Amino acid sequence: VRLSREDRHLTVFRGHADAKWALEASLDRVRQFSSNAEREKFQNDLIDDFKRESRLVSGHIDTNRTENGWLYLARHHGLPTPVLDWSDSPYVAAFFAFATQVPKASHVAIWSLNRDVFLNADVDIDIDDSPIEIGNNSRAVSQRGLFMHIKANKTHPESVINDGLERWTIPSKCRSEALNDLDEMGINDRNLLMNLDSAARTVCVRAGLA
Repeated sequence: VRLSREDRHLTVFRGHADAKWALEASLDRVRQFSSNAEREKFQNDLIDDFKRESRLVSGHIDTNRTENGWLYLARHHGLPTPVLDWSDSPYVAAFFAFATQVPKASHVAIWSLNRDVFLNADVDIDIDDSPIEIGNNSRAVSQRGLFMHIKANKTHPESVINDGLERWTIPSKCRSEALNDLDEMGINDRNLLMNLDSAARTVCVRAGLA
């Protein structure tokens, strides 16, 4: 599907390794909450612990990082959060759709969100593409990323945004071809995650070992 230049400018993308997955924040996948207050307290406790552990790794605490900045950083390093990552690039979304193999998943999915429609929707969800927040997160920069913060308990974007969302599915069997093509475009683990683990994974993908 080819979008017009205007629609392309307004559209952001997200990849899922299994087309059956809902648009659900990782925090809500790992635990159910009885209220917004319980959910917020649990989230804050996780972030506080993440800050402490980060200080042990780096030797200092980043006092210039905002609370949202810590939330986004934690999300990019695997901590369950109420945040969904999106990208300005459909190719980056496609990479994350194919990067992880899910057993028995017959199709991957690429979601698109029209931000113009979203901004006119009355939903308890924020999108943050602040240059400050993005600029302080190297992975967000490399992934052309932005963040969807689902602020309320039991809120699922596809059930409240309606017309602003679309989903495309691609057979999982296209994985090797897709990852090879994306690698030729410079879209791979090394460039998007930027550490030695991701460099090794890029080599393994090229060799057909991952």
